[in-house]
Amino acid sequence: MKNSIEIGLVLDTETTGLRSSDELIEYAHVMFSYDKASGEVVDILDEYCEFREPSVPIGRTAQKVNGISMDMVRGRFLDETRIAGAMLAARKIYAHNMGFDRRFVSGLYPGLQNLHWVCTMSNINWLAQGVRSRKLDDILSFYGISDGARHRALDDAKGTLSAIQRRDVQTGLPHIVALAKNRKKLLTQYPGVMEPRQC
Repeated sequence: MKNSIEIGLVLDTETTGLRSSDELIEYAHVMFSYDKASGEVVDILDEYCEFREPSVPIGRTAQKVNGISMDMVRGRFLDETRIAGAMLAARKIYAHNMGFDRRFVSGLYPGLQNLHWVCTMSNINWLAQGVRSRKLDDILSFYGISDGARHRALDDAKGTLSAIQRRDVQTGLPHIVALAKNRKKLLTQYPGVMEPRQC
């Protein structure tokens, strides 16, 4: 049993926009232990969420989506030690649209870019499950998952963790089991190029 227990980390970010000049304004993660054979989450080890004041304005479109204003982030900063510690402790880092989140996180912390990131949007066949798209909104709605405010980092991270615990219609196993097994495919198929955000 002990050998099958692994530490995972689900993270999510909110940003000032989608351009290369935009910046991260909210970061959140949920670190958890789970049985990689059964997919059962054993324990929630850490939850962290914080704003970050950017050096560029928050775009109007971004603010309309996430509801984050400059007043909310002014004077706020991320705990680099806590973030790095959690990411380094995790065997795998899960993110919905990995290319997007990894780009903004590694922009702040380049040393964390080459860890084992897994894209939950692209590496699960959500359409085959009956979901109408790969967007997190549609996935959470399909499974009846309600974890608070949408397009906010911690709630989206919690929602992603809940979604990957749901069972695949073909195998009957939680999605996280397949994600935990197929290491080579997940590392090479999506090499971190930035994709448009799909929420």
